[in-house]
Amino acid sequence: MKRLFFTALTAAVLSMTISCSKDNKETAAPDVATLREELNRLSVTPAKETAVVTDMSKSFMTKIDTRKLELLKQINKLTGVHTMGLVGPLTVTGTLRKIATDQRIFVSNTEAPTLASGTYICDVYTVYAEVTLPANSAGICNYDQMARYGYSNWTTKLRGVLVNQATGPTGNILALTTYSVLVKYNILGQQVSAPAIPAGDLTGLQFVYSYFEF
Repeated sequence: MKRLFFTALTAAVLSMTISCSKDNKETAAPDVATLREELNRLSVTPAKETAVVTDMSKSFMTKIDTRKLELLKQINKLTGVHTMGLVGPLTVTGTLRKIATDQRIFVSNTEAPTLASGTYICDVYTVYAEVTLPANSAGICNYDQMARYGYSNWTTKLRGVLVNQATGPTGNILALTTYSVLVKYNILGQQVSAPAIPAGDLTGLQFVYSYFEF
């Protein structure tokens, strides 16, 4: 009789343990309402982030938009409804303009094969494009699909694109910038001829981008 009582008691305790463990797991499960609340809050939160991208094989996205995508994926998984759509790739043509004149810049023979390495008098150009994205969308720059690009920083000659995404009263803006340097004279003031560095004339440069709709 004692053995039967002990066996029954052990089974009851085990059953209670399993039940409590199951309740704890259910309590820890993500709540759709809470996830939607955070997603909605982030969607109306003014944000501005700037990044220098040098790896053209990777897309750029702000930290806030990355979090929004994570939340949306969790919501989709819990509800079984997929509301996120990718639009693109799309292109936008940048505007070329001169931003600095007669700058002393060191140019190597590797950068400009027709010139000897040395300091030259140069003009600096920028190619800029600005895109207004739909509200509650996250922009991505598809650098791996761009035919060419210049410097993200012309003073350090870091190759890449300067990316800025901002949301606020003026809208959801994705801004893209890259730079080029045109050599004009050597240090003695003698005129020289060479293609703009690092990728030649950037007139008509097309930036490639996409965006996620929430």
